[in-house]
Amino acid sequence: MIIVIGGGPAGFFGAITAREVDPSRPVIILEKNPEVLAKVKISGGGRCNVTHACFDPRDLATHYPRGHKELIGPFHKWGPSETSAWFAERGVALKTETDGRMFCRHIRAVMRRCPQRFSRGYIDNSRVISRRKVRQRRSNGPLLGACHHRNRLIPSTVIVVICK
Repeated sequence: MIIVIGGGPAGFFGAITAREVDPSRPVIILEKNPEVLAKVKISGGGRCNVTHACFDPRDLATHYPRGHKELIGPFHKWGPSETSAWFAERGVALKTETDGRMFCRHIRAVMRRCPQRFSRGYIDNSRVISRRKVRQRRSNGPLLGACHHRNRLIPSTVIVVICK
């Protein structure tokens, strides 16, 4: 099992990607807040602003006042073109506004479909209080576990921590 800690956009992106890379491994998202993707619902006035229609990495980086120089490299590897393609490959249509902001056309439908991408779904109100090594496996490396606030140990070989 793969555990993703954090039920925001980055957590869902990581969980969906992990599930697509290895469909046989269950993925679960642990989210400390009462609802996953809560900030997505308010982003862009509730429409989910996913990227900007500015396809030159240097120009795009100027739209980020803090850390714009550090973003030029990552934008060369994953920019609006790659973001748009990622959504399109998953059947999510984007709409471009006149000012260049790009939104999901039907964000509510997308959010309803997201949990179906995982075999185990997600657990809300699950503040992770510790991550620890449980035991050593023979050839697959350590078996890890994540404890959430109900003191339930969820065994996992991979734990993905999404930072803000």
